[in-house]
Amino acid sequence: MNKSYCKVCGTEIHPKRVALGYKDSCVNHSTTSKFTGMVVADHKSTTWLNVFRDSATAKHAIRLGESRGK
Repeated sequence: MNKSYCKVCGTEIHPKRVALGYKDSCVNHSTTSKFTGMVVADHKSTTWLNVFRDSATAKHAIRLGESRGK
């Protein structure tokens, strides 16, 4: 198996990270953002999960959810 190395620092990238398709950078130099989730309860028996990739959108949605009903 070929080893992949970070283009920024030259350290070896973990094989599981390479298997996910992240072959250019290590975790420390990654520009990929984390996913953020928010549980929404529309009714007492209806809930769903909103997943956000953009942190600014997630913060905005959470802020709107906190102010709901005030």
